[in-house]
Amino acid sequence: MKIKLFHLSILFLAFIFVACEADINLADISNKITKKESVIVPLGTISVNIGDLINKYYSNDSRISADSSEITYQYSDSTNFEFPRINLVENIKPATKEFYFNPTGLFVPPIPANTNLPTISDVGTLDLGIKNDNYQRIDSVSVKQAVFSVTIIQSDLDVPADNITATISFPNSNTLVVTPVAYGVENLIVLKNFKLNTTNALLPLTIRINSKTGNSSVLLTSNSKLQFNFSIKELDFDVAYGYFPPTVLSSNTQKFQFSLEKYLPTGLIKLSNPKIDVSVNSNIGTYLIYKLEYLKSYIDNDTTNAVFARFNGGTTNALDLSIDKKPARPGDWVTKDFKTFDKDNGEIYKLLEHVNKPTTLEYRYALVIDTNIVKKDLSPGFITSSPDMQIKYKVTLPISLNPESYYDITDSVSNGFDDLSNVLSQINQPDIDSMTLVLSVGNGLPVKSILLMNFIDEAGKEIQTDFQKEYTLNAGNVDVDGIVKPGKETQQSILVQLTKKELDILKTAMTIRFKVRIEGKDLSSKIRFTANDHIDIKAGVFLKCKVSTTL
Repeated sequence: MKIKLFHLSILFLAFIFVACEADINLADISNKITKKESVIVPLGTISVNIGDLINKYYSNDSRISADSSEITYQYSDSTNFEFPRINLVENIKPATKEFYFNPTGLFVPPIPANTNLPTISDVGTLDLGIKNDNYQRIDSVSVKQAVFSVTIIQSDLDVPADNITATISFPNSNTLVVTPVAYGVENLIVLKNFKLNTTNALLPLTIRINSKTGNSSVLLTSNSKLQFNFSIKELDFDVAYGYFPPTVLSSNTQKFQFSLEKYLPTGLIKLSNPKIDVSVNSNIGTYLIYKLEYLKSYIDNDTTNAVFARFNGGTTNALDLSIDKKPARPGDWVTKDFKTFDKDNGEIYKLLEHVNKPTTLEYRYALVIDTNIVKKDLSPGFITSSPDMQIKYKVTLPISLNPESYYDITDSVSNGFDDLSNVLSQINQPDIDSMTLVLSVGNGLPVKSILLMNFIDEAGKEIQTDFQKEYTLNAGNVDVDGIVKPGKETQQSILVQLTKKELDILKTAMTIRFKVRIEGKDLSSKIRFTANDHIDIKAGVFLKCKVSTTL
């Protein structure tokens, strides 16, 4: 799972921030000032629609979708699990077989030169080192290439090595023929594309030895023998068939570090229902269980206050996900979709809503054989030489928040009074008694905003004023799901009154420093964004003047 998913849990904030970049429609600005003892200067209108913002700023991002009921972010990724490869060679035990040419010692006369000796044969076994029982065994192995090692050692047998021919046969009519160039020298034979059948983890071997005396006669004694050493050096296989032990095939602990503090320094986001859809693709020819031992989040390295995902009605931290399918044949894959992890199955939303924000997400898993299903299915299972399982997950974050969610923004704007100063400079006799900034707001967003402003002079000091510097844009009227229905926008007017003295003071302000808190309509209201959400603001300046004029 990639850690950027958690940063995007606050995606909804981007919609609010982008609104600050929306174009102001200046068509409503008048070029005349009414000749009265008061002057109204329209500054313009701002109209922001969430759906339009998404189309404008996120139209190329297929991960974001929006409609009249929901705005969601989706992210998909996958992880490949590598299984322990079956190494048949490391457990194979070499086979040793002795062949006596005169075991009773009764054959005394010498055997003439260039005489074929009687064929000697016997059956041996090669222990493949595989544990076997009723449901844990390897029945056969489809081999791409194997390298066999054969070494023949003579004792009290005066027969040239190159007059010895050893024929080794094992099941499925596979045969090796060895004629050593010298005794005690290892002979390597390559055999390709064959099948090894095993019996009780043992590979049966039939060994037949043909031999011929050399250019001189040979006297055989009861100690005349050949020692036959046989082993497999390399075994490159395609598929191993059988029933496999219920041991842990793979087990691991994964940790992901992230920083909500960086992206959410002063806020609390309570996602209503984040969802994680998980599926697996497997080419392993047996039934498996993906054991999620736990999924938890915690702060730094302190696990004492870790928050766990909770399953089965909140009764356990662990979850067994049965992969109750297997490929019909080697090369095939199966796909298994699991039940969605969400607010009910796992209580996933709790992992990120600490007031003290978590920094680590950790989970532990194991993969084991599902012996209950294996015992019911008598068809052989199989594991390829490259067993593979791909875990796919899709994270869906509906931009829907539980009550008490909020986010604080702190920023500053330089030269914030420049535009207003330009307007005021157009008045021939700016003998102004007072000024009122008028905001007419129609809020169809499901959040309210609380704005706190401070004004900073050129020296970096706060300018002291007596007028109100904290204002609230009320949220739209939301229903029980936190949605603002059409026609339920909140209408309000905000008046920021400035005296002439205060106006003169503010002209020295170089920076407006503000803090905005975005939160739900109230502590019990959900927040749910849709493409229909919008906010309309009309701004104007009301001036009380002693002199009237016309531009």
